[in-house]
Amino acid sequence: MINLIEEHIYNITFTNDRTVTCKLLKISDYPTTGMTKDYTLERIGDISIAEARVWSIPENVLESLKIVDTNPNIVTELEYLNDPNKCPYCKSESIKEGDISANYKKIMIIKRQRFCNDCSKLWVETYTLSGVKI
Repeated sequence: MINLIEEHIYNITFTNDRTVTCKLLKISDYPTTGMTKDYTLERIGDISIAEARVWSIPENVLESLKIVDTNPNIVTELEYLNDPNKCPYCKSESIKEGDISANYKKIMIIKRQRFCNDCSKLWVETYTLSGVKI
């Protein structure tokens, strides 16, 4: 029995000893059919064009892999968006602003690094332009 939490980040080591970092997006359960649960994961980090970013893995396959929660105390994305002035790892308010980068190609995307002075963790906030009022 796997006990994973949606929105958490996991390091998953496959049978070929390759480890990838993934965010658990959704757990699909089919209790009336007798089918195993499906776990929809999103790959985090750089990937090649040939690799999928999002995939579903059946529970019986996932049970054969090594799975480590990167930080079991981390807040979910929704919790962070409700209170972005606290570190998502330790909930400290001692946060330092980092570099800001922007990509203006097809969609305007701005990324801002943030750093916690207490636990020394780094994370990136992503902003996208959702509209314009003229």
